[in-house]
Amino acid sequence: MLLGEPETVWAIIGRINAMGAWSVFGWQPTGYPLWAFWALELAVITFGAMKGVLLKLGQSVNIYCEDCRRWSEEVFTSPPLKPVEDGEALKSALEAGDFSALEPLYPQPEDDPIETEDPGAAFTRLLVMACPQCENLHVLDVTAFSVDGDGDKAEELIVDNLLVQSRVTHDLQHRFAGYVEPEPEKKGWFAKPSSK
Repeated sequence: MLLGEPETVWAIIGRINAMGAWSVFGWQPTGYPLWAFWALELAVITFGAMKGVLLKLGQSVNIYCEDCRRWSEEVFTSPPLKPVEDGEALKSALEAGDFSALEPLYPQPEDDPIETEDPGAAFTRLLVMACPQCENLHVLDVTAFSVDGDGDKAEELIVDNLLVQSRVTHDLQHRFAGYVEPEPEKKGWFAKPSSK
């Protein structure tokens, strides 16, 4: 196989470069122009692969539960919440177990709906993933979203896969269980909360 013989591969590449590999509109690039095309192809392939990896790194990934040998699943996504004022302070508080730090993000019944599409909009979402079999694995993500003047959304992961107790998940589910996002023409963010 040629991969085990780099000198042979390099000799073949040199010969192809000297003779040309293809032609465009009757022109067959050789030498430096062909090297430039190959470099451009390499850059496009590398950029495409790296872009995919970087996009994936910026997203939450499922966590594996070692006890149950199962992948976690999404169990809770909050409605849009108020924007985070200080991401580092929120992250530090949550990592220290102070979940009251989320309270300023929760809209009140009298608040106007939080815009999620309008240019200039900013909001936060909470996501909890958990093992579908046991109560041992629960992780929290906090993501800040913003919408620019062109309507494009940007997101910043403030807290990523923070291990939390199941009671945190249950508290979040209970807090939002009776709340619904209003229709756009109605005032007020929440319907009446359930009496759970």
